[in-house]
Amino acid sequence: MTEALVKAAVELAQSLHYEERHAEQVARLALAIFDGLQQVHGLGDEAREVLHAAAILHDVGLSEEPQGHHKASQRIIAGADALPVEGEDRQIIACVARYHRKALPSLDHAEFAALSADGRRLVEVLAAILRVADGLDVTHRSLVASLAAEASADRITIRCRTQGDAGAEAEKAIAKGDLFERVFGRRLVATVGP
Repeated sequence: MTEALVKAAVELAQSLHYEERHAEQVARLALAIFDGLQQVHGLGDEAREVLHAAAILHDVGLSEEPQGHHKASQRIIAGADALPVEGEDRQIIACVARYHRKALPSLDHAEFAALSADGRRLVEVLAAILRVADGLDVTHRSLVASLAAEASADRITIRCRTQGDAGAEAEKAIAKGDLFERVFGRRLVATVGP
């Protein structure tokens, strides 16, 4: 995969009239969390690019099905010939986007179960990050200006520098941190402030 993936993801999202500001904010926050936890997850540039594409595309299903848009996003991505990836690589992006809300990855879900063990692990790690990043923009107001992610033996703290009252963002990030805590085996703490 190359940087062409993110470019193609943006073009696909634009064709589906996505909410650009929210998608870009979630992508920025997700990448900051990914980078801050590099020593914890040990993933490289290819995984980072997958996360970036999935973050841009996570809400594209709103164009089809607002109530179940996470599943619609998965279907759209899985069938998107415009993305320069195929097979399991495309399914991984689709699954990461799907799991940004609602149910956690499960072997009861056919698309997730069909992935290799490494593919399933990658989905879990990236979806965990995406869920928290999406929570940090729950109001779609881009209140989190920057963040730092720090890991200790028993917790991961995400310190957010914010513009305005971002209490709802911190609460939602924690609420969506169930997969994050399971994947990383640490308690998630989110703080917000100027």
